[in-house]
Amino acid sequence: MLLRMWTFLAVWMLSSVGFAVAAGAEPPLPGKGPYLGQKAPGMTAEVFAPGLVSSSDFEHSRLEISKDGMALYWIVQPVRGKQLIWTTHRGVDGSWSKPAPLPISNSAEELPFLHSPAISPDGKKLYFSSIDWGEEEGHGSAPPKQTFYAVDLQNPRWNAPVPIPAWFPNPGSVWAYSFAANGNLYFDSDFRLFSMKRRGDHYDPPAKLGNAAIDDQEGFVPFVAPDESYIIFSSTKSGSVEGSIDLYVAFCRADVGWGPPKNLGPAVNTVANERFPTVSPDGKYLFFLRNDPEGDSSFYWIDATIIRKAK
Repeated sequence: MLLRMWTFLAVWMLSSVGFAVAAGAEPPLPGKGPYLGQKAPGMTAEVFAPGLVSSSDFEHSRLEISKDGMALYWIVQPVRGKQLIWTTHRGVDGSWSKPAPLPISNSAEELPFLHSPAISPDGKKLYFSSIDWGEEEGHGSAPPKQTFYAVDLQNPRWNAPVPIPAWFPNPGSVWAYSFAANGNLYFDSDFRLFSMKRRGDHYDPPAKLGNAAIDDQEGFVPFVAPDESYIIFSSTKSGSVEGSIDLYVAFCRADVGWGPPKNLGPAVNTVANERFPTVSPDGKYLFFLRNDPEGDSSFYWIDATIIRKAK
């Protein structure tokens, strides 16, 4: 199962189907207001910012939202073997900049395959990694080399990101991670979920979540609530729609720990693959990425009360 899933994700990352942007197809400038001026969704998931954030390119990450809601960051794969971090920022007049890739490089060296942008718990840094697939280009069971970087968002130097030590014992096996407000870290490794408690300037060793219904099942690309009251993740576990990748949520209580995972239901999950969940910093919306069998990849959003309804 692990090898099958690794190969599946590698194929998604390196496939060239449907990535090219039509010549001259310039999207209009975003509207004003929160979330690019988009009409808020209800209790059924809708495409987020079509033609702006959800484009004809292949999106491949969580939609990372700054703590003040004034900036969005996400991964776009425009061509085979290349991933870039795109962004849009909201100005003081409420308008949004045209989405564009960040000019990230390591001095004169290009970092062609960027991955997993994540904002630090204090909102001051953007973390991301650069993947070196080696000769196999992501296929097979060997994990890639993954180097992590940080950029100060208050004084960004995109041509000089600072290399940082990986938090994880085996960074090559990690697809995505999520910070709680206190700095605790939740992540996947070999398609299982783990957490690490922050102790000052270091982390405890990784630990499973402590519920066999989570620990003994496939789980990856997690998002943890800032207060660690719930975790949302992807899985093909029993109960998924026709064996596809679905989103699940598990709730945590201080007295009993993590409860069993629950499928987020037909308002979110389909025969397509739902991955990379995140909840907006204001707690109002659940965002996720949906990949359909035809190769289309788009961000969706839905009223976050869908999470509480699963409790």
